[in-house]
Amino acid sequence: MGQHQQALECFDRSLAYQPHNALAAFYRLTCLGLMGKIVTHGLQPATRSRLMQNLKTVLGLLKYRLLVLVSLIGVLAFGRGIWVERLKQVLPWVMSGLIIGLVVVDLWRNRSRLGFVWKTYFRSGILAYVRALGILVATLSTYLVAESVAPPFLQWGWANLVFGQPGNILFQPFNLMQLVSPVANPAVAIASDLVALILPTPVWAIALQPLRQSLAQVEWKSLLALGFWLLLVLGIPFWARLEERIFRRGANTWRQIAVRSTQFGLAHLIAGIPILAGLVLIVPGFLFACRYKYVHDRYFKRTQNFYEAQEAGVIASTADHAIYNAILVTLLVVTVLML
Repeated sequence: MGQHQQALECFDRSLAYQPHNALAAFYRLTCLGLMGKIVTHGLQPATRSRLMQNLKTVLGLLKYRLLVLVSLIGVLAFGRGIWVERLKQVLPWVMSGLIIGLVVVDLWRNRSRLGFVWKTYFRSGILAYVRALGILVATLSTYLVAESVAPPFLQWGWANLVFGQPGNILFQPFNLMQLVSPVANPAVAIASDLVALILPTPVWAIALQPLRQSLAQVEWKSLLALGFWLLLVLGIPFWARLEERIFRRGANTWRQIAVRSTQFGLAHLIAGIPILAGLVLIVPGFLFACRYKYVHDRYFKRTQNFYEAQEAGVIASTADHAIYNAILVTLLVVTVLML
């Protein structure tokens, strides 16, 4: 966190000379996010105006890109005609390619840190897997109960406008499985109680494979699924650590934990999941925060070092978070391979 504070001061000096430097404003917001101070700065009058100015500067840079994105979503949602239909058919595959590319690029950038992946999965101890499995059961149980009583509008996500169903766009590459899966039977809906929080939209209604599917087709489907599974499993620890730094670091009181856990769940709506799923994800966010607080408090009591205690808490919650996500992704791949 000391490095983040130094970087923040550097960007503050840069913005003092160039107030409309969008790149410096973006990195300043990123530092505040990693330090867990965005909400605090937004609530305090002394820092709110600068935070709003940073947001305005960044949005000014992105306004044309956002306009293109909103226009594309509008065309897909309300457009009619053969070209719109073709765009709807092509877009999932384009997104799949982009997502695979982004995952590969991210792993390439972290190629010298792959030891962190090994440490997360194999040096965290068996209790980390027990906790992650318990959090998974709690999350899915909560989703099952909530889904049975939730009003229809809570099943909506922005992906509805593009694909007709909500779903996590990160998992769109699993749509490639359909290219090697002949569809002979009517579409059979997959039970959302198990993987609704992570399934890509079109996979929600993949047809069951005919029993006579050829061995070559099975092999190609398995290779695609296992290949993308491996990429995700390798990348998950890095993404989990980033989320823990943003949503858990510095949350040392129960009030802060409640606020950050809510932010954690709702932030996932950006990925296109249903509103209900975003609300349910507050549960694992809270449980990860409890793990962070437990380790942080014990470490601080022993060392009286505030920053090292925060880092110890982040490491502990990152392990639980990464293993939790890895289990979910593995369940998804098993589900896809069984269809």
